[in-house]
Amino acid sequence: LLATLRGHSAEISDMAVNFENTMIAAGSCDKIIRVWCLRTCAPIAVLQGHTGSITSLQFSPLVKGSVRYMASTGVDGTVCFWQWDTTSMKFKYVSFYVTN
Repeated sequence: LLATLRGHSAEISDMAVNFENTMIAAGSCDKIIRVWCLRTCAPIAVLQGHTGSITSLQFSPLVKGSVRYMASTGVDGTVCFWQWDTTSMKFKYVSFYVTN
């Protein structure tokens, strides 16, 4: 066992590793996504955007300079998009509107 990543208060429902193999994200039935650094095992972010359990996580291969993206889905029927900067390691929720 190399490390134990702690923080969730319920079972983990999905996990994903980013394309650079530097972060791991875990979604849980506690409605929260937690992100850790794979090099140091330190927590990076706690993401809250769903009102139900997380069902899936996926990092995007899209690269725009130092900006990266991740998507999450939940039993609440929503898809959340998250953006982070590789230099600051700060995550933020990305909102957008679909029009006909």
